[in-house]
Amino acid sequence: MPRRIIGFLSDFGTRDYYVAAVKAVIYGMCPDAEVVDISHEVTPWSIQEACYVLSCCYEDFPPGTVFLAVVDPGVGTSRKPIIVQTEKYFFVGPDNGLLTCVAPKPYRAWEITRVPGERKKFSYTFHGRDVFAPVAAFLACGGRVEEVAREYGSPVDKGFLEPRIEDGMIHAEVLHVDRFGNVALNISEKHLEELGRPRGLVLKIGGVELAVPFGKTFGDVQPGELVAYIDSCGYLEIAVNQGDASRRLGVRPGSRLEIVFK
Repeated sequence: MPRRIIGFLSDFGTRDYYVAAVKAVIYGMCPDAEVVDISHEVTPWSIQEACYVLSCCYEDFPPGTVFLAVVDPGVGTSRKPIIVQTEKYFFVGPDNGLLTCVAPKPYRAWEITRVPGERKKFSYTFHGRDVFAPVAAFLACGGRVEEVAREYGSPVDKGFLEPRIEDGMIHAEVLHVDRFGNVALNISEKHLEELGRPRGLVLKIGGVELAVPFGKTFGDVQPGELVAYIDSCGYLEIAVNQGDASRRLGVRPGSRLEIVFK
């Protein structure tokens, strides 16, 4: 069979041993797997941000990829460990809305009932290593999902938090801030189409109003100026040309913004 890819996303960061331990388990069970690090810098416990990051890139992976997505504020509790299977991919992780937020419908959901391989360790606080990594490795090496899981008919399905429209104003949330300080919001291109493709917007933050023009890219404004555009994932993003919009606006993932479109 062709070499399988495991796309690995987490909020573990890279300061500790967590990412290395997960990879070690994968390679111990499936030496031929190739682990691609999507990101390990998701804001801790932010399912919304993890969904955004994974949704931006999963379709770029070849069919057969297994996605190991571990942002798990409920680790060790009664939440289920699951697999979501689509026509092209497997998604492995906790049942907290992350996998169903990303996986295209129709999908099949499975509850993990058996952890394959020899279990050298087990921790109630590290299911990424002890549950999800072995299952992802098993699937990547050609294992059948029926051997480790059973049909699961009711996975948590939250999706992105929709922006709220009230009195002509949109109440939006910051989904992600990238390393350049660009601020992605939960306002999709579809939302903008419904608003008639506005030419600009006014941000209301802490009693201050900031006018922001629309552009196609950063260079449509002068260095140091704010600009709004549709990012490479199809969401509204605010940036400062050659600057840091998150610092300028004082926002981070989970921050709320009030927006009036012009």
